[in-house]
Amino acid sequence: MNNFSSSSNLPNPKLLFWAHSTCSKDELSAALTNLNITAIEADIVMGYEQNDINEVSPIVQPVMAHPPQYLSDLTFGTFIEMATTTGPHSKDFQQKHLKLDFKEIATVRPVLESLHQVFCKSDDSFDQMVFLNADILAGPGKRYGKLEMEADIFIKECLGFAQKSEKHRSQCAFSLGWRVDCRSLGGVVLAVNARVLAKALSPFDSILNDYPHIHLLAWTGTGEPPISMHQVSSQYGNIIQYFYQNIIDSAANSKDCIFSRYRMVIKRFHPSEMSKGRNDNNKKR
Repeated sequence: MNNFSSSSNLPNPKLLFWAHSTCSKDELSAALTNLNITAIEADIVMGYEQNDINEVSPIVQPVMAHPPQYLSDLTFGTFIEMATTTGPHSKDFQQKHLKLDFKEIATVRPVLESLHQVFCKSDDSFDQMVFLNADILAGPGKRYGKLEMEADIFIKECLGFAQKSEKHRSQCAFSLGWRVDCRSLGGVVLAVNARVLAKALSPFDSILNDYPHIHLLAWTGTGEPPISMHQVSSQYGNIIQYFYQNIIDSAANSKDCIFSRYRMVIKRFHPSEMSKGRNDNNKKR
């Protein structure tokens, strides 16, 4: 995976303000002229171009649409031209980071070929990050069906694209996900870095309330410095204190204390437990 941009080249996620599912000319124009938008996401399928009077081209090509839609007034060729072109005729357009959400494996090669032509322009005017996004793994509810995006082919095509030049490598990044069936969310465990979780639990409130059987799994990686007691006590102390103390106990009873301390920072939370921990902690304050 080191063929692509290093993390130091990636845009700061705090500064990304997205226009999602930008799959028409009007939506793309609005996003490109909106000074508050810094990144554009759009879906790509093999489909047909439909013009202003609803005439449909017989040519099958990558178009910007989300299944089950396969008609669009915005082909990928037009999309990438509008998003990357500068000059007097596009003076109101502002370049944005792009996230290309591939919905079908047949779209990958022609889209990367078009993107290659953009990167080869002599004026080198487009300097934003391009995220190559696809759901290439089977998640809950999709374990036994065939995925639209074949992981091996997608990775191979993208890595081949990255090897074409330094610009190809530095301006592209993988954005990989998995397919799920929303009816199968009861057994989902969300893995979250414990250090990030300690900063704020509130972003998870809505999903944990809507899907009460989902758990959070807090983790730290081997080699990370331990989470300080001050950090544990300052944010939702009772909840995080619970698994922190378990880690200390595990490490004390282990011959390999370093391994235990780093690898055992794991606790599954239930929403009721979270609420209880917060309320108890607030009372102490």
